Amino acid sequence: MSTGGHALRRNPFRSTAVADTALIGRDPNGVETNVDTAAQQRVLAPLRAYLAGEDGHRGNGTTIVVSGDYGTGKTHLLVRMVDEALAAIGEPGRALYVVAGEDGFLALFRNFLKAVTKDELVRQVSQYYADAVQAELAANDVPHAGLAGRADTSEVEREYDVLSSVVNRRVHENLARVTDNADFTTALSLLMRDKRLADPVWEWLNGAEPPVALRNRRVQHRIDNDLAALDALGVLALVLGGRDQKFVLAVDEMSDIFARSDTPRERLMEAFRVLLETAKRSGACFILCGLPDLMESLSPKVRERVGVHVELGGFTENDIIEFILRSHERTFGERRFAPFAEHAQRTIRDFTRGNPRQVVRLLHRAFALAGAGHPDAGPTELPEITHDVLYQAASLLTPPTFDTVVDEIRMVAAQHGWPIRQEQTLALDPHAWAEFRVESGHRDGDFAVLVARSLLSDTEIRRFVDWVAAVRGTEENRPIALVTVGTPSNSALVAVRQVLHAEPIVRRTTFQADLTAALSAGPVPVHPGQGALAHVSRTLDEIKAMLATGAHGRELNPRAIAQEIAAYLAPARPEPRADELPDPVADLFTLAEDRLSALLAIEPRVRAAFDRGGYDSAAAFRSRFFEPAARQAIGAAAVMGVFLHGFRVRLARWFHESGDDHALAAICETYQAMEDWVPLSDLAPLAAVVDAPVPAIGASTAVEQAIGTLTGFAAKVRDAALDAASERA
Repeated sequence: MSTGGHALRRNPFRSTAVADTALIGRDPNGVETNVDTAAQQRVLAPLRAYLAGEDGHRGNGTTIVVSGDYGTGKTHLLVRMVDEALAAIGEPGRALYVVAGEDGFLALFRNFLKAVTKDELVRQVSQYYADAVQAELAANDVPHAGLAGRADTSEVEREYDVLSSVVNRRVHENLARVTDNADFTTALSLLMRDKRLADPVWEWLNGAEPPVALRNRRVQHRIDNDLAALDALGVLALVLGGRDQKFVLAVDEMSDIFARSDTPRERLMEAFRVLLETAKRSGACFILCGLPDLMESLSPKVRERVGVHVELGGFTENDIIEFILRSHERTFGERRFAPFAEHAQRTIRDFTRGNPRQVVRLLHRAFALAGAGHPDAGPTELPEITHDVLYQAASLLTPPTFDTVVDEIRMVAAQHGWPIRQEQTLALDPHAWAEFRVESGHRDGDFAVLVARSLLSDTEIRRFVDWVAAVRGTEENRPIALVTVGTPSNSALVAVRQVLHAEPIVRRTTFQADLTAALSAGPVPVHPGQGALAHVSRTLDEIKAMLATGAHGRELNPRAIAQEIAAYLAPARPEPRADELPDPVADLFTLAEDRLSALLAIEPRVRAAFDRGGYDSAAAFRSRFFEPAARQAIGAAAVMGVFLHGFRVRLARWFHESGDDHALAAICETYQAMEDWVPLSDLAPLAAVVDAPVPAIGASTAVEQAIGTLTGFAAKVRDAALDAASERA
C-alpha cells in the first residue's frame, strides 16, 4: 500500500552536501545530519574541555588546527563547533566563524570585523568602562548594583557622580593590561567614550586614514597591510577574550593565506606566532581550518603553538551505515538501512573512497534513481538500491578520469576473458601506439584500443587523426576502437567517423555495454588514405573541399597550400645539439649550469639519510630540506635550470640557422622574461640548507656566486653571441 507518494518520500540526503554557514546560531542539527567520526571526536574534545573550564582562565587559551581534503566535512565541523560554543557561552559575539579570504590576513581581518559588527564591538569595549566605574565606586564604598549592562558613559557618570577623568584613567589602565599598543588603546577608549566617534574609529579599523580625533592623539598609521592586520586581530581577540571571558574564533580556508601575502614569509610567520601566543594568553580558542598541507605551511615555531592538530579523513563503512540510519530517522522517523542492499556501504565507500561530500551526493542520486520509476511508492516500498544502481548514480555524478576509463576497459576484458596488454607499441614508429591490445577472438587480430583524454580542439582532433594513421600503417586491417574520457566535440565526431567509420565510445552509463559491442564487432574495412600517408591524402581532400566550397571564408592561397604539402613531404631537418655553440658562449652556459647544479646537490644528504636509516634520519632530512622556504628555493633552482637548458638549445638553433640580430634579441628577451618570473632572490634560502660545493668558500658564497653569474645573464649571452657571429662572418 502506498504511504503517500512524493510528500512522504522526500529524499533524506542533500544534493549538494555543502555546509551552510548561515545555519550558525540556528540549530543546524535540525537540517544537517552529523556522524561523529573518530577524527571529529578528537577535534571536539579539546573545544568541549575549553568550554567546560571555569571562568578566570587567562593563559588557558588554545589553538586547534583542522585539516583535510576537499569534501571531508571541514566547514560542517566548524559550523558545529561555533554553534556548540555559542550555546555554551550563552552570549552572542563570543563565537565567530570567519573565512580567510583571498587577499591574505588583511582580508581575514576585515572579514573578522564583519562578523564582530561595530555595535557588538562597542558593547564589548563598554564592559571595560563598566569595570572601571565599578572599581571606582567600590573604592569609595558607593553601592553600584544597578550598573551592570549600562553602556551610556555620560549617564552613568552623572548618576553616580563619578569624575570622567578618573574613569578614563582606569579604562586606559584596563585596556593597557590587554594590549601595549597605544594606538589601539587610544582608539578603543574613544570608541567607548563618544558614540559620535564610533563610525570614524570603525572605518579606521577597516583600513581608512585615522580620523582627526585619533591623529590629534598621535595615531598616524593605517591598518592596510598583513602585519598591521595581524596586530589588530590580536588586539581585538584580547579585548573580546579579556575580562576572563571565553572567546572562540573559527577561521576557514586558511591553506593559502601565507602564499597570498606580499609580506616576507619570516616576518609574517613571526607575527602569526605572536597572534597565537596572544590567543593563549587572553584565554581565547582559535580554530584554524585548511587543506592537508596547512600544518606543513607553518614554521616550526608556529607549529609549537598549536595545541591540537587533527586531519579529517573519509567515512568508514560503519560511518556510512550510521549516516544512512540517522538520515532516515531524521526524515522518516525510523532508523533503517533499506532500501540500500546488504553490503551497499562497501560499494559506496569503494566508489567515493569515503569522501563525505561524495558519499552524500551519491546517496542522494541513488535514492532518486531508485524512485524514478515508482512515483507512488512510499519510502519503504522503493526497489532495492543495488550495486548496479549505485554504479549508475556514480557514473552520473563523477567526472570521468583517465584512470577510471582505463580501469573500466580492463574490467570489460576480464568479464569476457579477453587477454589484454597495456601500453603497446605496435611498430618502430613511436606514434603507432595503443593504450591496450585486446585479443577478443577476431580473425583479423587484436583490437588496438586508443584512449583519448580529450577531443575538443582542432589540435587534439588533428593529433588523433595522425595517431590513427600511424596505427593503421602497422597493419592495414588492424581493428581499432577509440575511447574518449571526455565528451568529444561535434567536429571531433565527424573526424572520428571519417577515419574509423565508427562512433567513439564515450564514458557514460552504457560504457561497458558499448565497449563490449565494439570489441565484439568485426573490423571496419580500411579505405584508401588511412595508412601511413593518410595525412597527405587528408590535406589534399581538405584542399579539394576548399575549392568546392569557396574555402568557407578562408583565404585560398596557392603558395600557402604548396608550403603545407611541402612541409608534410619534406624530410625532417635535424635539430642542432645544445652543445653546438661557440666556445665563449658555451662557457657562459657551462659556468651558470655548474653553479646552479651545485646548489641542487642534495643526493649525498639523501644517501646519508638512507645509510643511517630510520624515521629520525628521514625526519632530520625533511626538517632541513622541506621547510617551505627551502622547497621554494629548490624549486626555483630546478626551474631556472630548465630555463637555461631551453635558452641554450634555442641559441644553438639560432647559430645553426645564421639568424639575424632581431631573432637573437627575441630569444634573449624570452629568457629574461622567464627569469623575471622566478627572481634570483628566490635562491637565497639555499644557503641555509645545501652543502658547500667547495668547502673553502662556504654555502653562502656558493649561492652568491650562482646569483652573480645569473644576474644579467641574457645580456652577457647576447653580447657573446654577437661577437661570435661576427667572427664567423
